[in-house]
Amino acid sequence: MGSRCHNLLFMLVIFFFLSIFCNISLASDWSRISPSDPNVVRIAQFAVTQHNSEQQTHLVYDSVIDGETYLDNVRHYKLGFLTKNNDRGYMVETYAAHVVENPNPVLILFTGPL
Repeated sequence: MGSRCHNLLFMLVIFFFLSIFCNISLASDWSRISPSDPNVVRIAQFAVTQHNSEQQTHLVYDSVIDGETYLDNVRHYKLGFLTKNNDRGYMVETYAAHVVENPNPVLILFTGPL
């Protein structure tokens, strides 16, 4: 049973990355976002800060490289972004996150480096 759960989780993570970087999505209402939009930058910075707090890491936000948003009863963001990893000599790495905002942001998934 544990192996099945791991396989399902792995497939969900792969789909998440494909949906961000290959524009594959189950919902047709996902929209591309501008990486320079101040609200998008704020959400990505929140994701990094929240991840650092939860996992005791030292990632430093760099920039958003891609993302999508979707509105149902809350606003969803799927973002790909660059960070500098203080634990690895400030090596630049790519991460992805899913954040919902209603009205405050909540980190749903944070994964990487990719």
